[in-house]
Amino acid sequence: MAASSHKQLLALALLVLVGCHTGSGDGEVTGSVTSVACNLDGAFSFEPSFFAANASHDVLEIRLQSSSAFPDVVDGLTVAVNHVPEVQASLGAPIPIALTGAEALVQLTMVFGKTCPVHLADGVPVLMSAIEGEIVFDALYSPEHPTDSKRIAGHFEDVRFVDPASPDESFAVLSGHFDFLYSRGRPAQPFP
Repeated sequence: MAASSHKQLLALALLVLVGCHTGSGDGEVTGSVTSVACNLDGAFSFEPSFFAANASHDVLEIRLQSSSAFPDVVDGLTVAVNHVPEVQASLGAPIPIALTGAEALVQLTMVFGKTCPVHLADGVPVLMSAIEGEIVFDALYSPEHPTDSKRIAGHFEDVRFVDPASPDESFAVLSGHFDFLYSRGRPAQPFP
């Protein structure tokens, strides 16, 4: 009976370790993508298997990727939160997404490194920036208050993305959600 209990305890411990490792979470990005350079014109969907966030002062960079490989060789979404305290004060409310300027509290960038590994002859994957839409955060980790909740969760609908180099030939309308816990360490964050 004791050996059976030890096996059950070991199995439970392994499940806890696997379920809570750095880079895990829940999320999805879906929509439509057009890119002449990649012959893309239609439905797009990816379920991230790697979730990470880099925190510095009151800035938080959130990454959702199809794997833990380098960001330029995977499909991935980067959400840059440029003033965490202001965004935290608006949890549950829509926040406009802006490309540049003082109003750019949140910026979104989508890279198609797996779906379209090479953009033309320069060896750069297709990259699109959000120019229109809103995002809602349900929870947001604060680098300035590390003892608070480490949960990062949000969703967005019908956000318009374009490739700044060719906005008429490379664009997307995407919706998605994400939910994970901030975890300081490797491999999620490149800096200690």
